[in-house]
Amino acid sequence: MPLFGRRLPPTPEEQHAARVAPARARAALDAYAAHDQEARRAQMDVDVYGRPGRPYSDPERAVLAAEARDRHAARAAEHLAEHRRQAALAPAEPAPKSGRLTRRFLGGGS
Repeated sequence: MPLFGRRLPPTPEEQHAARVAPARARAALDAYAAHDQEARRAQMDVDVYGRPGRPYSDPERAVLAAEARDRHAARAAEHLAEHRRQAALAPAEPAPKSGRLTRRFLGGGS
């Protein structure tokens, strides 16, 4: 708890975590997308091979695909949670500067 309403300066560990958070958030989002894509592909296998009465029906393959789907969906959820944690640690994006001030201080414009 801050003393007398003041915030304490960030520790070196917190500074490092904030510095690497954007890259870690992007990596976690990429991993989420890959596992989500694999989960969707496995679901298509379940849909195709799990239909009884078809010449291409293969219940064993459908069960294996369902297990793979569940495994990839769980990993995707973990990566999405990690992305959200890292995104919360990342410093806020700076607000865009107005064009008028930028042109004035750079010596151009009206």
